[in-house]
Amino acid sequence: MSHYGAISHCNKVCYTTPSVTVLRQTQCRSETLVTDSTSGALSSEVADKTGCGALPSPWSIKMAAGQKVTLTLSDYGWGQAAGDVGCRPYAYVVEKSAGVNETICGGQERERQVYTSTSDYVIIQILPRETRQSHFLLWYEGTNGNMGTAIP
Repeated sequence: MSHYGAISHCNKVCYTTPSVTVLRQTQCRSETLVTDSTSGALSSEVADKTGCGALPSPWSIKMAAGQKVTLTLSDYGWGQAAGDVGCRPYAYVVEKSAGVNETICGGQERERQVYTSTSDYVIIQILPRETRQSHFLLWYEGTNGNMGTAIP
């Protein structure tokens, strides 16, 4: 699923506004932030400005039983570092039930699917701007695990 091609016909400048998950900064003080929305986007810009989504307040994404969490990275720093090879760490995904602690790497493609969980619960920690040196959106969606379709 591409998040860039949402509008097909335009007369002038066209853009889409994603549903970015935002909380008041006072909600981001040493607690895990929980969203039970079936889809949305986590913004590195919001994490930088508020601390929401970074340590000590990572995002906790919980879907309905039987669903999986699919994560897609929209990388606004893609192509900026010519000759850069390897992983440019942007965030961490933790899936405790599966014993997974995986790094989400940027700089590889403008948009790509980066993770599909084996359970209905993941924790996302966005790394600080100084570490990742770029902005991104991390789209999350509850899926049935087969075709990537949201389950209502």
